[in-house]
Amino acid sequence: MSDSDFNMFYYKKRLLDKANKIGFHTGCFILEKWDTEIIMIYQKLRKILCLANNFSYQRLEKACERAYFYKKEHTDIIKMILKQGLDALPMDLNTDIFGQYKLKFDEK
Repeated sequence: MSDSDFNMFYYKKRLLDKANKIGFHTGCFILEKWDTEIIMIYQKLRKILCLANNFSYQRLEKACERAYFYKKEHTDIIKMILKQGLDALPMDLNTDIFGQYKLKFDEK
């Protein structure tokens, strides 16, 4: 079992213990919500990995790098970066995710 598997188990157990102290139905609700959210996250992350089938490993890596650089780590953003070819643009703190230069205004 990896550290991340242990952490997931630990946090799930911790939430369920607290929920069950409140009551049976609270525990059921938390368990159902946990499982639903984990499945949704898994599906979203799997979609990102499947983008490599349509583009390439290299392009997906650059798109993820760009999304991370601009702090826009969403599945739709990574797909948009790939579709618009933004993964080929250089990254610069003076530009936005689209490669457009940010305007700087003097504050007085």
